[in-house]
Amino acid sequence: MFHKKRMTAIAVLLIVMLVTPLSAFAHSGRTDSNGGHKCSAKSISKGLCTGYHYHNGGSSSSEDSSDDSSSSSSSSYDYSAPAAPVANVQVTDTGAPYDDTDLSLAVNSKSIPLDKPIVSIQDINYISLRDFAQIFGYTISWDKKTVKVIKAKSVKLTLDTATRKLSNDGKFSGFKAALIDGSYYLPLRYAAGIAKAKISSVENSVIEVSTK
Repeated sequence: MFHKKRMTAIAVLLIVMLVTPLSAFAHSGRTDSNGGHKCSAKSISKGLCTGYHYHNGGSSSSEDSSDDSSSSSSSSYDYSAPAAPVANVQVTDTGAPYDDTDLSLAVNSKSIPLDKPIVSIQDINYISLRDFAQIFGYTISWDKKTVKVIKAKSVKLTLDTATRKLSNDGKFSGFKAALIDGSYYLPLRYAAGIAKAKISSVENSVIEVSTK
């Protein structure tokens, strides 16, 4: 009879041990005001818990630390330095960069007003086709493929609108026009040669052209 009661007591004890969560053996049962506590060295050695942990649905300190680390890491990747300002570069229709100059033009020592500024493309000065025609007394004729510069009923210059090539007497001159904001520009020195003129000097931002 005694043996039977003893076996029954042992069986009940085993059942209680199996039902009770492992975390119950990881500490003495005491928790702090947050509902958690630190594991004992004995519990850590048995692998029952690690560090500070909770028993009422809370998160362990290691989890909190991991979350904080992830948040900090995410924030660091979200940061981006402000972009450096981009310089406003002017380009022709073919993408060649150009600059407006402060150069003025004088013909036979007489200052000539210009409708458009002289521009610089790869260190070469260009004058607008309309300014050139007006200064030297040319007329301009347009069709779908060419622009013709005419004087005294004679074609002095032909501009191929597809290639920008400039031709004299039907032969390619070796020069090309530039197209800027819908206006054609000619290399100034080449244009002066077409008009039987030449650049005599460039002083104090004034280009002096002589027809004599």
